[in-house]
Amino acid sequence: MIQCRGKNMIKKITISVVVCLCLLLAGGNVMARDEGFYAGVSGLYALESIDTDHTEEKFSGPMAIDFDSSWGVQVRGGLVFNKLISVEAVAENIVPFTADLDAGEVKIHVTHFSINGKLSVPSFDTFVPYVIAGVGYLHSFEDISYAGETSKTRDWGMSARGGFGIDYFLKESLALNFESAYTSGFGDVDHVKYTTVSLGMTFYF
Repeated sequence: MIQCRGKNMIKKITISVVVCLCLLLAGGNVMARDEGFYAGVSGLYALESIDTDHTEEKFSGPMAIDFDSSWGVQVRGGLVFNKLISVEAVAENIVPFTADLDAGEVKIHVTHFSINGKLSVPSFDTFVPYVIAGVGYLHSFEDISYAGETSKTRDWGMSARGGFGIDYFLKESLALNFESAYTSGFGDVDHVKYTTVSLGMTFYF
């Protein structure tokens, strides 16, 4: 079942990449924005790297836990200072990472907010690669159901986020956005680590 899900995910990502390439080939001479504000929304796939020791130590005996990756949604808003530098706020909510157990399941629901610096490379005008780095605040809600017993834990902590992406301008006020980013929590949420691959639209005004 897990292998099947993985194949489906590879197929969906491949289709998304092909669509992006087709749009790139069809694009005109649209110029990237050099100032102003923007807002965007994206769908994402979250590849989990969760430290399972944090959960396994809550069981009285040995327990092997393997979380599945998950889906989510992301919204962002930012300020463009010039063609090179932007600052943005990003919020994302992820459908719980789930691990199935013989007598129950574990779910970890993640909500994350970050402030990021964005450095763009506008050499190609329409096709604008960029890198991001930022810090944020992460909320983790762990819900364990096992053998008729439950455990619910909420943790909050700081986080770091870094990644790269592409803005492809369909017109001056609208861009297709593809991004991959890695998020790692600290302190009480240092067990939460994941990589997102997102695809969405960004509106400039």
